[in-house]
Amino acid sequence: MQIRVEKKSELVLVFSSLLLIVLTLVCSYVIGTYDVKELAIFLGAVIIIVMLSVYCALRFSATKHDELADTMVEKMRGVIELAECRVVIDNKLLGYVEKEAKTIWVVSKTLENDVSDEDIAQTVLENLQSGEKRYYYFIPDPDREPTVRRNKRAYEERYKDYLDRVTFKVLPENTLFMFDEVVIYEPEEKEPFGYTYIDLEGSGKRDQVVRIARENVNAIINTLSRLIDPVQERRERLMRMVMGLAGEVAMGQRHTALLVSAIIQGEITIEQQRECEEGLRADGLNDGEVERVSKVLSKIRYELQGS
Repeated sequence: MQIRVEKKSELVLVFSSLLLIVLTLVCSYVIGTYDVKELAIFLGAVIIIVMLSVYCALRFSATKHDELADTMVEKMRGVIELAECRVVIDNKLLGYVEKEAKTIWVVSKTLENDVSDEDIAQTVLENLQSGEKRYYYFIPDPDREPTVRRNKRAYEERYKDYLDRVTFKVLPENTLFMFDEVVIYEPEEKEPFGYTYIDLEGSGKRDQVVRIARENVNAIINTLSRLIDPVQERRERLMRMVMGLAGEVAMGQRHTALLVSAIIQGEITIEQQRECEEGLRADGLNDGEVERVSKVLSKIRYELQGS
């Protein structure tokens, strides 16, 4: 790689050359005034001055080149350490990887990709529709970040039928983002793996997906795990299921409050479920709507029993 010589080095060389010309002219003037010995001393001094000037210019240039080279090495070292085997893939291939995972953690600075990138958004939709996958999003506080707030609303609108399978966690205010987004698959398994988006081609777009080194993934998991309370997360998810159901079948405020209270207490008994079903029939819900509520309540009851 060619590195451009610094302007200051060029100026030193130019001034050295001009100095040599001027001194040569002076020599021609004084040659008839001084004897040979004095003239030899004079010319020797000129040569030494020129050599020192050239040496200083070269040293200055070499120092700048070394500093630039060191900077480039540090940047490249960061990229090399980032990639475990320098595995670079595109978003479509990442989508296939994501389809195999059961639990996906997304650490995002803006929550942009899952609402704006059509390939990623389609993968997320298919994963949520499968009913077998859970998404956890770790994002800045939407109340403080307008972009995050806008994208979170767009996300909730786009995937509104599957929000019971999604959990948002707000990151501490002082969180530093080395990358705009990091995706981690199977964080609870022995061999989790993660990817991030970087700009390897200098295009200004972070559209290259690179696998993160295993030790870095584990460090991220250890940090984020502190933000997740399994019991509270389960309660919030089950309450979202109840609230979503209440909006779909007009379950009524009384029955909704009863179920939410039972979830907070950690148990829904079979008697409470039957009481709710009979109350819904009395409120005018048809058999299809009551059966739909019954299936959801059974699922919630079994999950609470298993906890």
